[in-house]
Amino acid sequence: MLGSIIGDLAGSIYEFDQYQKVSPVQIKEILPENAFYSDDTILTVAICDAILTGGGGTRIS
Repeated sequence: MLGSIIGDLAGSIYEFDQYQKVSPVQIKEILPENAFYSDDTILTVAICDAILTGGGGTRIS
C-alpha cells in the first residue's frame, strides 16, 4: 500500500502532461515539493479500509 501511494506521489507531477513522443525523463528527486496525491491514493486507502473492516459501506440502490 505504501508503494502505491509513493508511486502516486512520484508520478503526480507528470499525470496531466500530454506527450507527443517518448523521451528520457531526468529524475532529480523521487518526491518533488510540488508532488500531490490524486484520486488513486484516495481509492487505494478506501479499498484497504473496506477490506480491513468488512466493507459494510453505504449501498446505492
